[in-house]
Parts: sequence; C-alpha cells; structure tokens
Amino acid sequence: TATKHNKTIMDYSKSSMPLLVSAFLAAGITGGTTYAFGLYGQALKEELHLTQAQLDTISSASFCAGVASWIPGLFVDKCGERCAMISGGVLGASALMSFWVIARKFISVPEEGIVAILSLCGVLMFMGSALITGSVFKLIVRNTLPINKGGAVGVAKGFVGLGSGAFSVLFEALDRKTDLDFLPLAAFFFLAACTLPAVCFLPGKNNCQRMDVSTPAHYSSLYLGLVAMAVLVVGQAFLELMEGNEERNNQRDGPDYLMATLVPCVWFGPILGLFLLPTATHAVLPSDVQDEDDDSPLTATEKESTLYKDDPELEESDEEGVDEMGGEPDVTSSDRLQDRNLAQVLMTVPAWLMLWTCVIAVGGGTVMTNNMGQMVVALRFDRNVTPAALSIFSVAQSFARVMSGSLSSLAKRRTSFLIIASILGALAHTILALSSDETSFIAGVFTSGLAFGMVWPLMVLICGELFGIENVGANYMLYDGLTSALGTLALSKFVAQKVYEDGIEPGGDGVTCYGQECFQRTNWIIAGLAITGIVTSW
Repeated sequence: TATKHNKTIMDYSKSSMPLLVSAFLAAGITGGTTYAFGLYGQALKEELHLTQAQLDTISSASFCAGVASWIPGLFVDKCGERCAMISGGVLGASALMSFWVIARKFISVPEEGIVAILSLCGVLMFMGSALITGSVFKLIVRNTLPINKGGAVGVAKGFVGLGSGAFSVLFEALDRKTDLDFLPLAAFFFLAACTLPAVCFLPGKNNCQRMDVSTPAHYSSLYLGLVAMAVLVVGQAFLELMEGNEERNNQRDGPDYLMATLVPCVWFGPILGLFLLPTATHAVLPSDVQDEDDDSPLTATEKESTLYKDDPELEESDEEGVDEMGGEPDVTSSDRLQDRNLAQVLMTVPAWLMLWTCVIAVGGGTVMTNNMGQMVVALRFDRNVTPAALSIFSVAQSFARVMSGSLSSLAKRRTSFLIIASILGALAHTILALSSDETSFIAGVFTSGLAFGMVWPLMVLICGELFGIENVGANYMLYDGLTSALGTLALSKFVAQKVYEDGIEPGGDGVTCYGQECFQRTNWIIAGLAITGIVTSW
C-alpha cells in the first residue's frame, strides 16, 4: 500500500515488477533454442543419415519463417501478453518434443517425408519463440518509464544473446545418451520459464500496464548476473579448448551436479531476486509520462530523472497519485504518442530505412554464426579456434545488446546508435576481409558481434518511440523476424555460398575452399552495405 509520505508499492499486484520478472525469465529461453541448432545438428545428421543439404534445409526453415513473424506479434496485440506467452510456451515445448520423438525414431516416419516434418517442427518452434518474444518486449515497453526502458530492453536482449551459451554449458554438465536429448531439456524450460510465470504473474489483456517501481539497483543486479553468466560461458569454452574434448569425454564419469546447479542459479537467481530489492519511492504509469522529443535540450533520461527525487507536491497527493482535484494526471492527448498499426507503419519512410539498416546488420552477424567453422578452415587456423570464436561473438553481441539499450537513453536521437552499429559493421568486415592471422580474425569476430548485438534492443525501442506502444508486438516482430529471414537468405545463404563455391580450387575434394578469397568478397560486400546503413540511419 502507498502512504502519504511513502510511494513505495508494497503490493506487487499493483506494480510492474511481476510482469518484468516474467519477461526476463522468458527472454533467454527463446534465444537459447533459436541459436542452439549446432548443439544437436550433427547428432541429428548421424541418427537419421541425412545429407548436408537436408540438414541445412531443416536448420534454415525456422529463419525463413521470420517473414511471417508479424503474425505472432499481431496475436500478442489482439489477445494480450498472458495468452500469447502461455500459448508460445506450450507450442514451443510441443514442437521440441515432437522433433525429439521423430529424431530418436520413437515413431516411424517415411524417409521421404522426414525433412519436411522436421522443418515443420522447426517452424513451429520459431512461432512459439516469436509469441514469447513479442510478449516479452511489449511487457517491457509498456511497463517501464523512459529512464528505465533502454536498460530493461538491453538486459532482456542480453539474456537472449547468452541463452544458447547457457543452454550449452548446462547441457554439457548433464549426463545424456545423445546430443538430441537437448530437445526435451529445452522443452522443459519453455514450460518452466515461460508458461508457468505467465500463468502465475501476468494479468489479463486489459490490465497489462502497471506502475513502474524499478530502480537502477534492479538493473545493476541483472547486469551482474549477465556478467557472471558470460564468465561461465567463455570459461567453459576455453576450458574445453585447453583440455581437449576427447580428454574431457574420457574423464567424464557422470553428470557434473555442481555446474548443473550453478548455471540455473546464475541464470535465474538475479531475476527472481528483483522481488527482494527496494522499489522506487514514487510510481507512475509509463503512459502518463511524455516520451516524445520536444523543444527541451534535455535527453530522455534527464527529463525523467526527477521521478526518483522527492517532490513535495507528490507527497501531498492521495494514495492513487492523482492531482489535488482528485482527477487524473494532467496529460493531454497531444502529449501522447500516436499509435500506428502495422499497415500504417509500412506506409512511412523511416520504417523502410530502418529495415534496410537492420537487415544488413543482422545478415552480417548470421554470416559469422553460420560460417565460422568454414572461415577457420579456409584460413587454415587450428579447428579449436571455432568454438572460442563463437563464444567471443556470443559474449560481444550480448554485451552490445545491454549497452546499446542503456546508453541510447542518453542520446537525443536513439537512431544515432544505428549509425554506430553500421560503422562497427563496416569496420568488422573490413578487418575480416584483410585478416590472415588469428589475432586479427578474433578482433573482426568481436567487432562483428558488437555490431550484430547493438541493433536488437534498438529495434524494440525505436519501434515503440516512432510508432507507439499499443501495436508494438506486431510492429517489432516484423523487424525481429524479417531482418533474420532476409539477412540470412541474402547474405549468409546466397552471397556467402556463391563466393565460397567460386573459391574452391580444382583438384581438391570439390567441397572445401582454402585461402582468404573464400570469404573476402563476402566481407567486402557486407562492409560496403554497412556504409549505406550509415546514410539510411542519419
């Protein structure tokens, strides 16, 4: 309850904290399954005797489904975050279990239909993740003040980025018969970290905006949790590099119960701990705070920073935070951002300019994640460089997600951070095009991870600021899915594959390319496109 001199919300049913906890719990699950195909892809290939082309078809099916990602977003807007997150958790878990049952041959499937059925399961996994992703970021955008919005989105995107690494470490610690057993583990977390919190904490559609009582201390604790998780992920990767996978497997005599306990504690502990931290002394609805650019030279953070300071007039108001006359806060319709639906968004020039910039940034990142192993082989590095490079890319992009979300709140124009991301992308792929040693290669990978990670929270925040929060589910999910689909197909599939195949020299095995030229033209093309992203974001 609120008192005359203390605006702390003691009754969490009236605050946004349970909603934010639900969002942060679910965030890492979607990224963990979307980017974890490499954990079980080889086992799937061996179990079902698939060709590489068939495996590539299955792995790319979910990304291609990104062109329809606006449909789950529209479902979030129409049916509410609670319904969408529960449905997404159930759908994702069902798809994962179906995939596992078929892959382990517990049910008989005609050989000619196996690729199509597993691809369908992949699409359903993506749709379940998209329902959860749309719910997560709509909850955050609607229930945080401008001073907190960037940090909250950045933290959630950080959990998305580290999700696959956390799953990898956890799965490695558990005893399993085959890598395909990752699938039921992921299905369990879909239900435990997405569906269950939604059932327990989220209200109905018409009551999903609450007073924001979060403080910098809440986000500091989440930052520490992300740092600890990053240390676990990178440390595990380098430990395996030093000891060797074969030696570790020979020494393994059962599950590593300590690590299997530590990972969930580091992952979920700081999130659940938000309930134990002190809340803000003054609480208002985010919709009652102006978040538009005005003639004031102050940044968004400076404008809203007074919300954490004592205000004698506020202390004289009643428990509900209304004005002295007993009415609602003095917020006129002109103070509120005009909400646009998806069709109206697509009629605006800024929507298409931002889409161009983000497709290039995301496509450049998926070129790295999809071809890291081939790049290492082409440059004749030790094969152990591949997992280390992937871990460095994961940590770099997770760090960038957090920092771009937080720091962009200090800028007068949040889109200026898209310019920074484009500059980093151009720099990264220039370094990669010229790299011939491991040091420069790792530097390019790290910089590419920064550019890739920066755009994800910016898409959420800019969509909410330019087009309003009422339809942010469909509007943001258009960018989330379409950038992955177009960027992956255009740059990672067609450009990178064509350049690689052109570089294969006659007389070899006919499938492996060696030398800088294998990916050099691809990197120059991406660097050039990233420069155009600087112009479209200006």
